[in-house]
Amino acid sequence: MSNINFFRVLQSSTVYEYFNDRLGPLNNQVIKIVLDSDGKNRIVGSFSSIDGTSVGRLAKVSPNGTFDTSFNSGTGIGFAGVGGSVGTNSVGILSDGSMVVSTNSTSYDTDTIKYLAKIASDGTLNSTFVTNQGTGFTQTTNQIIVDSNNKIIVTFTGTTFNGNTRKYIVRLNSNGTEDTAFYTNLGTAFVQQPSAIPYIQSDGKILLGGPFNSFNGNYSRKYLIRLNSSGTIDSSFSTNLGTGFNSGTNVIEVQSDGKILVGGYFTSLDGNTRNRLVRLNSNGTEDTSFYTNLGTGFNGYINDVKVLSSGKIIVVGNFSSVDGTSINNVAALNSNGSVDTTWISNFGSGAGSGQIHTIAVQSDDSVIIGGNFYNMNGITPGINFIYKANSDGTRA
Repeated sequence: MSNINFFRVLQSSTVYEYFNDRLGPLNNQVIKIVLDSDGKNRIVGSFSSIDGTSVGRLAKVSPNGTFDTSFNSGTGIGFAGVGGSVGTNSVGILSDGSMVVSTNSTSYDTDTIKYLAKIASDGTLNSTFVTNQGTGFTQTTNQIIVDSNNKIIVTFTGTTFNGNTRKYIVRLNSNGTEDTAFYTNLGTAFVQQPSAIPYIQSDGKILLGGPFNSFNGNYSRKYLIRLNSSGTIDSSFSTNLGTGFNSGTNVIEVQSDGKILVGGYFTSLDGNTRNRLVRLNSNGTEDTSFYTNLGTGFNGYINDVKVLSSGKIIVVGNFSSVDGTSINNVAALNSNGSVDTTWISNFGSGAGSGQIHTIAVQSDDSVIIGGNFYNMNGITPGINFIYKANSDGTRA
C-alpha cells in the first residue's frame, strides 16, 4: 500500500468525505474533463494511474469521485508509443456514448492509431474508425468538438490529413471518414492552429479561436472567427469585432442567452483595454457593461470558462488576481461580470503552483477542475491535478 493510500486509511471520520478522498491520487496532470450523458466525467491528460490503478491517460469518474473500474482503457496500457511525454488532449462524446480522443500518441494498447482514436463506452478501440481515416493525421491532434449530427471537428498541429492538405483543422463523420465539403468551404483556411476550446452554437455555427492572425487570406480575421455550419465564414460576425483582439484566445463559452464569453492571452479588443476576458453579444459586438463590471480584469491568461445554471461564471487559468482580488488560478464572477468575492472566499487561496486547464460543471452546479497544480488551498497532504468545489466554492 502506498504512503498516500495508507494515510487515507488512517484518517479519522473525514475519510472519503471529499471527492479527492474517494478518487485517490493521480500521478500526472489533467488536461480535459467532460461530463457525459450518463452523468460521469471523462478525464484525459498525462496521467497513467489513479490510486495506483493503470488507466492509460483516459478514465471515467463519477461526480462524487468514485473511479469507474469497469471502464478499462484496453489492457491498461492505453495511449502510448510516442517518445517523451505521452498525453491525451481533449475528448468529444458521441450520442452512442463512445468518445473520440485527441492525443500525441500513435498507439492504443497494441493497436496503431493516427493521433486520434474512437473509444467505445467499455474502453475498447473502434478499429473501423482508425481504418476509415486512411493515412490519417501526421502530427498531434488537440481540440475536439462534436456537433448534434455527430460530426467531429478536430484541430491539429500539422497541415496534412490522409495525404491531403488540411491546414490545422478537419471535420470527420462519426465513422472516421472526412467531410471533405467542409474543408473546401474553408478556402485556404488558417496560417496557425485554431487551438482555443471551440464551441458549436445551437444554430450549428462554429466559433473558433487561437493564435492565428488570418483566415482564408484575410488578415483582419484573427484570433476569433465564426463559421457557418457548412464551413463558410460568417463575415458579419468578424465585422462586428472591429479590429479584433491583440493576441490569442484560449476558450469560448456561450451562455443560455446567446452571449459569448471569450478568454485568453489578449489585453485589448477593438483597441480597448480588455484583460483576458470579454463578453460578446451574439452578433459579435461587445457587451461593454460586462467589462465595466469586471474592472481591471485578470492579470494572467485564461484557459477555461464555464457558466453555472445560476448564471455564475467560473474562470480558470494561470493568474493570481482578478480586478485586484487575490486568487490563484480560479475565480468566480457574478452574471454581470463583477467579482463574486463570497465564492472566492469560500474557495480559499486556490492552486499553490502550476495552472488549471479545465472545468466540468456537474448537474448540481458543483465544479470539477483539472490541471497541472500541486496543491489546492493549502490542504495537506497536497491535492494534485484534480479538485472539486460545491456551487458556493466550498470543498466538495
